[in-house]
Amino acid sequence: MPRPISEAQRAACQSNAQKSTGPRTEAGKSRARLNAVKHGLTAKLPVLPFENEADFIELRDGFLADFAPRNTYEKFLVTQLATQAWRVFRYQNEVNRSFERARKAVESSTRRSVPSTPPEAVPATKPLAFHPPETPVGQTSGLSTVPMPPQFQPNLSPKPPA
Repeated sequence: MPRPISEAQRAACQSNAQKSTGPRTEAGKSRARLNAVKHGLTAKLPVLPFENEADFIELRDGFLADFAPRNTYEKFLVTQLATQAWRVFRYQNEVNRSFERARKAVESSTRRSVPSTPPEAVPATKPLAFHPPETPVGQTSGLSTVPMPPQFQPNLSPKPPA
């Protein structure tokens, strides 16, 4: 059974509750809607505020150029393909960041007992941020150096007549 509270405490609680109503303006609501985003793997937005929208548009436009949709439905499908590819890139980035955090945690926990590796012995790695691909879309992804599996590469060569 909850213990009874005084009228002064009840009034203070009600007063404080009126101050904690969350964002009221559209700008505040817009900022707060992504407060809980940790990795964005299930986000409804195709491009999150911390991602580069121009890179996504470049990827989408590359897919549209590669597949050359002939009608609205095909354009919708190609756009969905580009959106899902972007999410795969986001997933790969999150995996890379997770492994990097784990590596740093292991390194810091063993630093006292194991001599550290000199910096010149550690191979340089690419940054995890998205960089526009220097090769055509479909050969390598722009978010990592993982090549796109052959079954997902667009086949743009004309098919011989049967």
